[in-house]
This record gives sequence, C-alpha cells and structure tokens, in this order.
Amino acid sequence: MSNIQRKGLPRSLQFQRMERIVKAMQHPTAGVPVRSQKLFLTTVPNAFTGGDVTEWIMEKLNVKDAAEALHLASLLCYYGYFFHITTNGAVQIKEDNELFRFQAPYYWVSTNWTTGNIEYAIYLLKRTLRNRQRHGLEEHEIYALEDLKKRLLHQWDFVTMQAEAQFRVLKDRKKTDKTIIDSQERAFWRVMRPSPDEASVLEMDIRNDLYTHRSIRREEALKRRANPATIESFDPKSVIKSQKIIQGGDAGGVYVPKKVGNEDPNLHYGIVIDCGSSGSRLYIYVWPEHSGKENELLQIKQLLDKQGLPVVKKLEPGLSSMADTPANATEYLTSLLDFAARTIPPDKHRDTPLYILATAGLRFLTPNKQKQLLEDLFNDIVRDYHFQIEKTHIQVISGKLEGIFSWIAINYVLGRFQSNETAESISVSDGNSVSISKKRPSTVGILDMGGASAQIAFEVSVDTPIEGEEVAEFSLGYDEHQETFKYKIYVTTFLGYGANKAFEKYIDRIISIALE
Repeated sequence: MSNIQRKGLPRSLQFQRMERIVKAMQHPTAGVPVRSQKLFLTTVPNAFTGGDVTEWIMEKLNVKDAAEALHLASLLCYYGYFFHITTNGAVQIKEDNELFRFQAPYYWVSTNWTTGNIEYAIYLLKRTLRNRQRHGLEEHEIYALEDLKKRLLHQWDFVTMQAEAQFRVLKDRKKTDKTIIDSQERAFWRVMRPSPDEASVLEMDIRNDLYTHRSIRREEALKRRANPATIESFDPKSVIKSQKIIQGGDAGGVYVPKKVGNEDPNLHYGIVIDCGSSGSRLYIYVWPEHSGKENELLQIKQLLDKQGLPVVKKLEPGLSSMADTPANATEYLTSLLDFAARTIPPDKHRDTPLYILATAGLRFLTPNKQKQLLEDLFNDIVRDYHFQIEKTHIQVISGKLEGIFSWIAINYVLGRFQSNETAESISVSDGNSVSISKKRPSTVGILDMGGASAQIAFEVSVDTPIEGEEVAEFSLGYDEHQETFKYKIYVTTFLGYGANKAFEKYIDRIISIALE
C-alpha cells in the first residue's frame, strides 16, 4: 500500500486528486506537450510553458474560464508538482513563454517526506556559497538559517562540510543541469521546509512516532509532577512592555497591562487550546485582579514574548487525525501542554484554568470517537499536569458557540466593550424588562471562515422581534446578572463551508469535469 493510501495522512485525498491531474498531464500523447526549450544560451530538455499547461487544462478538463485554469495551474505549481526554470522560485503561472518542468514523483508531497532541520540547513548554507545575486536567500530563509545555526551549534561543522561538498559537486555539472537542479530544490523546500518546534502539515503522519515516544513522555510528566520547580519559565527581564493595540478611534482604545508575563506575581493565567480542523493552536492569557468597577471588564491579554508578540504555539495536522488512535490524543498535544508548563510559573499551575475546545474537525467524527478522544485527554492531563481542568473544559463546541466566541474575541480586541461617554446610546434590558439607557460603543459583526465551517454573528437590538436557536443572549460582566455588558446577538453556522472544505469541493469539481 502506498503512503498516499494510508489512513490519517494530512490532505492525502486532495493530493491524490491533484496527482491524477498531473499524471494525465504527463501522458506521452495526450498530456502537456514537452520539448527542448531555449533558455538564454542553453537548452532545457523536457520543458513546457505556462501557456502550454493553461491550454491543456482548458481543453482536457473542460475549463472555460482562462483565469480558473491559471489558478488551478498555479495551485499545482504551489504544491511542487512542476517548477519554474528560474532562480526566483515563482509559483504564479501566466499564459506566457516562461519555462517549467514536472517535478519527479519521488519528490511529490504524497510520498510524505520527513524533512529535518539538518537537511534544510545544508541546503540554505549551500545557497550562500553560490552567486549571491542569483542565488541569494530570501528574507525568511535568512532568518531560518540564523535560527538553525543556534539550534544546530554542535552539528554546524557537519552541516558546513556537507554544504561545501555538495557545492563542489554542483560546480562540475553543466549549466543546464545546474539550472534544473536549483529550480527543483527550490520547489521541494518551498513545500517541505521544516517548521522549527512544529509539526508540518506535510510531514510524516505524526502518529507514527507517538507510540514510540509514549513511555518517554510519561516519564517526563512524572518527573515534572515530582519536582515542579525544575520546570522552565520565561525570564522576567526578557518580557518587554507592550503597547496599546488601538489608539483612539470610536473603540476608545484598548488597555494593555504594563506588566505582562512573569513580572507581576498577582497576574492570573489561563490556557486555551483551539483544536481546529487543520491544526491546534495554544494561547496563553494573563489578567490582573478585577478593578471592582461595574463598567469595566477583566483586562485579559495574551502573554507576550520578548519581541512583544503574542505567545502562540501551533501544531498540525488537526486533532481529528487521532480519530483512529484515540489513546494517542494526549501525546499529540504533549508539545503544546509541555510548552505551557514551561512558560507559566510552576506556582501558578494549580490556579491556571486549561480549556481544550475542538471545532468543526471533530464535529465530523461520530459521537463515540469524539468521546474517546476527549476522555483520553482528560484522564491523561489530570494525571500528568497540575493545571485547573474539569471535564467540561474539554469539549467539541457547537458552531453556534464558536460563532459567539469569535464575535466576543473580535469586539474585545477592538475595544467595543469599553465604556465610552461619546458612544451612541444602546438600550439594554434588565431582569424586569425595563429599558435602561447605557452609553457603550456599537459592536461589529463577524464572518469567521475556519478550515471546515464558517460562522456569522452580529448584535441585534433587544427590541428586535427575533427568536430561535440562532439568537443568543449573555452578559460579559463579572456578575452574570449584570446588565451593563448584556448582549443579544444573532449567530448562525455553516458546516462544510470552511476554507479547506471549499478547496476540496473545488478539486472535486475539477476532477468530476475531467472524468466526464
């Protein structure tokens, strides 16, 4: 069985469909015409132009719109199925005479290559040894190389030796071969470059390594539990003062505490892991004690790193990829949980609430598989970590609740919940249905398109005669009965209308047209 047929591989179905198109393009008689093409003073064998591939898509796949054909061709190039014969690594296909070549199937994403930092460092360093004007690193590559030098400090001599050896071999090749090899490598690393400290969506199935490392993870967790003082935390001196993210405007500005991170022992911490359809993201929040004023909310902000950027850690693919092996669910999230344990002061762990909220990716699973995943997470986290967690903290939230959370988050960040004497007057209702005039800013509506679903939410007047499951009323105040921050919103969700699902439908349409 090939790698592409194995269960659980990220995006394997999409890759399989795209590769059917690419294989048809390479048919000896009915495929894209390939031939030797002139490139300056040399000749490139087995090449084709952007116009050739666009014309083939329109004819063979019955695509009437040239823009749509160009878009599909660019997608295939973006995923590395063919590459531009230049040194700039362009992926945008145009109806011109720019030359392309098909990538060898050995390097297709469906082979599920496991690329490492050492291989990527060798490639980047080799590029620096060549003509910098033609082969110079891009900005993100320069940053990556500097980061890799620090990470691979004790292996850098080996990296340098390998890069120099590959450079010497390349110098002896013909000019045409150099051009093709360079373009081919750029295309490969554009898709397969490793993300430091993160699993790439195109890396080998994460479950392959989970079982092997399960016992190691358990030992580490037991050590952490036995001696929490050994857990690393941020250096307080490395955390800089944050700045207001909004200055003025009708939102009235957003207050950000001057002390963020571990500088203030009175700060409270909270953890949210957003388990989406394509990946999971960890967010750490901090807030001081509430002021006690009725017209103020808790000043909750994301923890900032030493550059003043929000602390976020990502993991791909999504938690739903563990559906067939629910016993490995906690191992899947271990890197995120360990990161939170290192970041938050150990003496704050027991007071730090942890929420793991799954969205559309898990909604597509059966209730039984959802239950197995959530139970494994709860049981293992309670045993291995000291965070404040209850069973209700780990759940598959509904599309409606996801829309509510998105609406609250956007309006909170924009400062639309802050009291503002100059804001327009909005009527809110108290428990006795008596209209009370309060001054508060108007809120904004949201359209949130995730990987597998989309949500729409906006505030409606309390007098609007609208009822049903799409309407939600809640108070954001420190007292749930407080009327100052009571809101009524309309929220609806569309399962299957996320960005990834839209991409799948697009590929399905192209395939179905091609097979008619």
